[in-house]
Amino acid sequence: MSVFGEYASYYDLFYVQKDYAAESAYVAKLIGSVAPGARSLLDVGCGTGRHDVKLAEAGFQVHGIDRSADMLRQARHRLEYAAPAVRDALHFTMADATCFDLGIAFDAVVSLFHVVSYLPDDVRLASALACVRRHLRPGAPFVFDFWHAAAIEANPPQVVERCVVEEGRRILRKTIPTWYRGSETVNVRFVVQIEEGGKVVHSFAEDHLMRYFSSSEIERHLADSGFRLARLTEWMSDAPCGPGNFGACAVAVAR
Repeated sequence: MSVFGEYASYYDLFYVQKDYAAESAYVAKLIGSVAPGARSLLDVGCGTGRHDVKLAEAGFQVHGIDRSADMLRQARHRLEYAAPAVRDALHFTMADATCFDLGIAFDAVVSLFHVVSYLPDDVRLASALACVRRHLRPGAPFVFDFWHAAAIEANPPQVVERCVVEEGRRILRKTIPTWYRGSETVNVRFVVQIEEGGKVVHSFAEDHLMRYFSSSEIERHLADSGFRLARLTEWMSDAPCGPGNFGACAVAVAR
């Protein structure tokens, strides 16, 4: 089953409490610290576009790409309810992070909510970084987050269950991780079950293979792809990366 296929229809329900406004403001601040005049922005792995709407509201011209037609369908549907100025500032294209060419250089690139961790081997990571570098002017920032090795190793992923209610339906998601230490990856299986009137009416599963990185690995991969690592902290924090937070945030600058 493809990643973000049927799961895309329920994705936003499970992250309704995620503070996209605060996260987008944090990312905009990081961009501004490197490129204060940045206006054109590429979002690699834009998903359902919730960060992009907030970044457009902050004044960026945003071009989002994603390989999932289902996620992009959600993003374009969101535009129907956006203000005219925001709609004019947003554009979405179906494209794979490892092999895209938009023919445009941007003031900044972002890749948020662990998109880089969806690149489970060096070949695909190098291809994605090369694509990003080609779309950036020298001195422009690339801001992204990823799973940090020290935190994964200190606190291995556990089975988690979550339930949301929408229009009388109970939608349950069970997250089942399988840790592959040798390849520094975790397969995350999402098992989703929809109940109506106390009965299960539908269920499905998707497997998402995620990779985690040490700080030195990220710095090496960036250097090999024409970037300088300018900042590496915990996500949404100025604290250095450590075992307490599996989300890390990097700011790289195109050489």
